[in-house]
Amino acid sequence: MKKLSIIAAALCLGMAVSCEDVREIVTLNETPTTFVLNTPAFANAEYDLDNSSVVVLTCSQPDFGFTAATLYTVQMSLENDFNTEGKYETFSMSSTSARIELPADEFAAYLTSLSGKEEAAFPITETVYLRAIAKVKNTETQIASNVISLNKVRTSFALPPVEFKPNLYVVGANIGAAWSTWKPVASVYGMPGEYYTMVYIGGGNDNGFKWGEAENDWRGYDNLTAIQDNAQAGVTKKEDDGNIVFSQPGWYVLHFEGTISGQNISYVLKVEPAHAYVIGNVAGGEWTDSDPAWEMTLSGDQFVSPAFAGGGELRAYIKVPGLDWWRTEFTLYKGSLYFRDVDIPNNWNESKGSDYSVNTEAGQKLYVDFNNNTGEVK
Repeated sequence: MKKLSIIAAALCLGMAVSCEDVREIVTLNETPTTFVLNTPAFANAEYDLDNSSVVVLTCSQPDFGFTAATLYTVQMSLENDFNTEGKYETFSMSSTSARIELPADEFAAYLTSLSGKEEAAFPITETVYLRAIAKVKNTETQIASNVISLNKVRTSFALPPVEFKPNLYVVGANIGAAWSTWKPVASVYGMPGEYYTMVYIGGGNDNGFKWGEAENDWRGYDNLTAIQDNAQAGVTKKEDDGNIVFSQPGWYVLHFEGTISGQNISYVLKVEPAHAYVIGNVAGGEWTDSDPAWEMTLSGDQFVSPAFAGGGELRAYIKVPGLDWWRTEFTLYKGSLYFRDVDIPNNWNESKGSDYSVNTEAGQKLYVDFNNNTGEVK
């Protein structure tokens, strides 16, 4: 059996010898394999989580042979399955006492989530299985208790409303460092659930990409409700790993549109031709959306604007078909692209601050590397 050594330090105040001289080592020869989570007296009565603050459990301390500092956590399942991910939840709180008070609101949230039921089905009453985990402080030693059941646990729907993320992410063979750079996909200003970015996608199965709501959230072709290939990119699915691949290499605008349904968000991806423009003072005072005279053109790995016709604050944008230019506007902040997230009645300087306002002179140009979201005016 596993041996556990715990060092008990003696109090040394007023003693002539050092702590090292009086330190005692207590050794546990056998780690217990079980301990008891007690079945509550009212296990068959109704637990109404809507009208409770805590659910109280008690357990006996594992027999370590001495009083060990122990942390107790509790896990719950609706299927008595504590081995399969997604079939159980672990409460966030832990207790140093054999009396464990589980917050009723967290209990209700886990019950709601594990039930997998839509909000219309609530309130529900379910049998809930619980077990405790005892862990000796400052060690890796831990054991699980027996499983008990509470046979009538009632709750109303207890999950918070689903909200759209501030941005999405894409990662791929041609985006930043291959398959490791999670490039943010900016929110369309004023349109929650819509996101956009401009990227280069190589052609063929070796040059695909994935996306997600967070970094390392590896979603692929099958995680999209639909794909609209408005750029004739030849969008397909790579069968072995679900990557989104294009048969036609090139620069593209990716436009995600999210829709909330209950606790789920579904996404449609629109693939559009890549276009970016400057506008306003640098365009000689011209504020026409998508004016071909002020479109940025590809030069090597960068998009470059025409020479500015006038000076003043830089205004630039990625063009997403069907959206006003100012919803997909960007500026430069410390050399990186910063996508509009505030109302701008007049200019970036007034609405966001001087660090986000780029002053220009006639004859200069804007240079942007959209894959790495960097740029400069020179």
